[in-house]
Amino acid sequence: PLRVTELGVDTVRVLEDRQLASVFGGPVEVRKDSTGRLIPVEAIYKIMLEPSAGLDPIGRRMIGTIVVDGDTRSILGGIVRRAIAVAMRESAL
Repeated sequence: PLRVTELGVDTVRVLEDRQLASVFGGPVEVRKDSTGRLIPVEAIYKIMLEPSAGLDPIGRRMIGTIVVDGDTRSILGGIVRRAIAVAMRESAL
C-alpha cells in the first residue's frame, strides 16, 4: 500500500516530466505552446506517494499509472450541508 504525501489542489498547467508527454511516447496527451512548453490536453493532478509503514523506500522515482478512488465533494456542497444541519438542529429547539 501507498500513502499520499502530496496532492495537487489545482490542475497541472505545464507538464514538467517530459517522459510522461505523448510527444515523447508517454501516456499524457499534450500540446506544445509557442515557447515549447508541454501543456496537458486534459486536466491532470500531481499526486506524490510513498510506501506506507513496513515497506522499504524505493530510493528512486517511479512513473506509472495509479487508480485513486475517493468521493467527490464540492466546497459549496459542504457549506450547504452544514447550513441545513444547523437549521434542522436549531428548529428542533
